[in-house]
Amino acid sequence: MSAYQHYRNTTLGNCLEEALEELIQSQNISSDLGIHVLMQFDRAMNHLLKDKVRNKFGFKGSLYAYRYCDNVWTYVLKDAEFKPSTKDGSDGVIQVSKVKFVACEALIQKSAGET
Repeated sequence: MSAYQHYRNTTLGNCLEEALEELIQSQNISSDLGIHVLMQFDRAMNHLLKDKVRNKFGFKGSLYAYRYCDNVWTYVLKDAEFKPSTKDGSDGVIQVSKVKFVACEALIQKSAGET
């Protein structure tokens, strides 16, 4: 089963795709290698966010829209506030006018050679 590809729509993912496209157009790499790099990016982002990130945020806002399709929840909040859980008790509230969340079921990655 392949990793989710929605991290390609981040700034980092977009920059990677643009760089790979330039390399493919200039024939420095093959399109197959470009696809392989993007698939590795998908796997790495899913792994790192699942296993390495331990920061927690509380959030609240007005639910503007929601949708459930193909086991994927999408929420859009307006006038949202994010508050990080800090050990020192400092207040670092972040306010945004609109934010979109995408929640997917966790996929179990198989190692190379497994069936």
